[in-house]
Amino acid sequence: MMPRQVYRCPKHGEFERDVLIKQAVPPSWPCAECNYPSPWVPSVPNFIGGPTTGAKKE
Repeated sequence: MMPRQVYRCPKHGEFERDVLIKQAVPPSWPCAECNYPSPWVPSVPNFIGGPTTGAKKE
């Protein structure tokens, strides 16, 4: 299972990344548009196949 994690770029907004359940959630992830290290937005885990958070899927 791979929960979807949400990150927030200050310029481009929220986006999602899939992280293996056995991995620690990275505290930031580079934005695909500007490569800015975007902080993780803590939320209830969302697994692949479930409804999305509404953030852009990368």
